[in-house]
Amino acid sequence: MTIVNPSPFTLGYDVPDPGKGDTAHLRAIATSRTTNAGRVGDAIALISTITGDLPSHWTGYAASMNLNATQALVPDLTVLKASYEKHAEALTTYATEVERIRDAAAPQAAAYTSASDDIVGWRSQRDYIEVGYPTPREYTPIIGAPPGLYEEADWERAVALDGYIDEAEATMATAKAALEALVADRAAADKTCADALSSSEARGPFSTVESSDGLSQKEILDLLDGMSPTEATLYLNSHPDLLNALADGNPDNADAIAKLWTSLGAGGTEVAKDHPDVVGNLEGASSFDRGIANKIVLDRELASAQRGLDSATTPADKERFRTRLETLNNIVDSLGAGMTAKPPRSLHSLDTSGQVLASVVYGDLDNADHASYNVPGMNTNVHDSMTNWGKDSKRFYDEQVNLLIADGMDAAEAQKQVAVVSWIGYDTPNPLTVGSPIQAIIGAEKLQASIEGTTAQRDIHNPSGTLGVVAHSYGSTTAMAALSKDMDVDTLVTYGSAGEIIGSHPELNDGWYQTESPDDPWAKIGQITGGRPSPALDPSSQSLDSQSGYWENPSTHKLEYVESAHTHSGYMVKDTASLHNMAAVTIGKPELISTPVGPALAPGPLGSSPNDGAL
Repeated sequence: MTIVNPSPFTLGYDVPDPGKGDTAHLRAIATSRTTNAGRVGDAIALISTITGDLPSHWTGYAASMNLNATQALVPDLTVLKASYEKHAEALTTYATEVERIRDAAAPQAAAYTSASDDIVGWRSQRDYIEVGYPTPREYTPIIGAPPGLYEEADWERAVALDGYIDEAEATMATAKAALEALVADRAAADKTCADALSSSEARGPFSTVESSDGLSQKEILDLLDGMSPTEATLYLNSHPDLLNALADGNPDNADAIAKLWTSLGAGGTEVAKDHPDVVGNLEGASSFDRGIANKIVLDRELASAQRGLDSATTPADKERFRTRLETLNNIVDSLGAGMTAKPPRSLHSLDTSGQVLASVVYGDLDNADHASYNVPGMNTNVHDSMTNWGKDSKRFYDEQVNLLIADGMDAAEAQKQVAVVSWIGYDTPNPLTVGSPIQAIIGAEKLQASIEGTTAQRDIHNPSGTLGVVAHSYGSTTAMAALSKDMDVDTLVTYGSAGEIIGSHPELNDGWYQTESPDDPWAKIGQITGGRPSPALDPSSQSLDSQSGYWENPSTHKLEYVESAHTHSGYMVKDTASLHNMAAVTIGKPELISTPVGPALAPGPLGSSPNDGAL
């Protein structure tokens, strides 16, 4: 037999599986999210218990800080708990819908597959019957037709098979329509679940916002202010352009940066680690986080300088990289054990773009009751002076602590309540340029920026604390110019001053003191060469003695002796009147200032500090 009119039939449709997926796994994830939500709820309850009980065991500023930090966890944890709950709800709902679709799809897919299999078989049989397509609905013998065209039995079989095929095709069409409807249901379920999981409630602290392109600084700060601390941290880390935009407005926005940094909490440390080049000198950021950022930059610069030295081929290049390594290692030496030292030390600022500039903090700058800047003069730089300038600043810190202890404060508490910034934050002049005010004016702008950042943080963490500036020689010229702008500084002490730029009158909350040793020739040279009058001639300043004398210790009610300061660099020598008196006025204890005695009663001079000869 030959096939007559082969069948045009093709299946032409793959059976969809709208119920595919591991719903058991979805439900397991949902259960895990529910468990996590419960654990977070337990943590919130525990925090409530801890914060309620803490005041009965711990008091003072440290307790307040820890209480605030602990309570600050609750908003993020609450958002996280809601996120877990939203995940669980979305995944459970999705699994239920997928299972419904799967149950509904199974019989339709089976019917479709069975009918398509039947059609294949019936079509195969039909194609071998010598009856043409379409099958005549009635059998009528053809008179005179050639023998073998087809027989009545073939016609009857063809009619039956075509009927079966029609019925199966109808079944397939019905099943296909049902499956396509379930496919649409599955697509809707997918979208509903995806929308639920991508909602801000489900994303919780990991939520994102729309594009931040072109936002002003105020808009950036408002945007971050509307986020949780975790969310703001993640957003800043994923949008460094925002951080750069905030840095562009620094230090004018130091107050706003300080507010932002306080809201970030521990997140500020993460931002500092991820963007150390920006945070290290971001005025208003916490001194602690700036220290972390600057240490990262310092380590990177050290490695770079070492690589440069290792690969240098000319004597000039070798000397350049060797000098840079020495400079950077002087900062390392000044930091010592860092935050584990006593007092803790941190790298408050670091500028390696030209001549390296840096400042090291002794103590907790943001929180100490009494913070001070120590500003240097001529020929003071990181390469030659960082270590010794730090030693002077450390002696000043120690003297302030000792006076607080003498005034009745516990030693451990006294150490917490003092911070000193050993500040080499500007290019100091050399003997040829010391007569010019240019570097003092440029340095004043940098000192102003640093003080603005410090006061922004301190206004939040310890608004009742004091801020003082002690400034040596040409550094006093710089400081007086800086403080001509109201910087909310309480006390200024100029020691061995190179003179005041005419018109740069300091604006202070409490007082301006000046001290000058009789055998200090360099102070007068600086005043004469620069045409700058001594602060002693300004009626606004108060004289602070640098000569030997006595002060009454409030704890022992005994008189204690202090030595005279000698030469231009002897003001910060241990046990000198200048060191003692500068420390007394900068912690708000002018009653502890020494009373001088005649030179005949004073012992011989003490040695000078290693900075002798610096203006």
